[in-house]
Amino acid sequence: MKNILVLILLLAGIPLKAQNCNDNTHSTNSNDGWLSCTTDINPNPARGTTHWILYDLGAVYELTTTYFWNYNVFGQTDRGMKDIILDTSTDGVSWTAQVSFELSQATGNSSYTGNAGPNLNGISARYVLITVNSTWGHSCAGLAEVKFGVQPYACFSALTHPTLPVVETEIRHYESSDYIRSNTLVLPDAMTIYDAANCIELNAGFTVEQGAIFEAFIDGCNGGLGNVQAPNKHK
Repeated sequence: MKNILVLILLLAGIPLKAQNCNDNTHSTNSNDGWLSCTTDINPNPARGTTHWILYDLGAVYELTTTYFWNYNVFGQTDRGMKDIILDTSTDGVSWTAQVSFELSQATGNSSYTGNAGPNLNGISARYVLITVNSTWGHSCAGLAEVKFGVQPYACFSALTHPTLPVVETEIRHYESSDYIRSNTLVLPDAMTIYDAANCIELNAGFTVEQGAIFEAFIDGCNGGLGNVQAPNKHK
């Protein structure tokens, strides 16, 4: 198992390795990518034993566009992913299948600019799992880079009711440049994240029921980062 630490970048996406800074092309260096030559038990039990790569984004985001650069080493592009499945999860345990699609083979040269992937249409997820069903011919499976677009979070000067709901039933992330005051009831299967610059007040009546998730950060409006860096598992 290989662990890689990456910094979450809002709007710019979450890269595995950076492409060339001056344009959208990707290098042909084998170190600027990921390669798996041994299959392993998939984090999603429904996928069996496969090549896979798991991204932990560190917090729940509303995901939008995707963009992929396949394995781009000259003479080895047959190791690139072909048929892949993308699953998402908020907790890393329960998985939702989002889309199956074919990823184009890389060119193997430094002018390679990758291809747009499917739009995830604002699905809420912390974990993104890519499972490889087939490659472009090789038994190893590789990928150079992937980016996930995220919905920007609104930044409030202060947050209280009625902007905050009395009852939370879904996944919500709130950011404030000053404070958050709440007496919300967070129901099972809901996830509530508060991120304020100065203080978070949980007043009488604030309740997180069993099966719900609540997180709080004191770092203010930072696009949903919540003061975390994201370790990712790759196989």
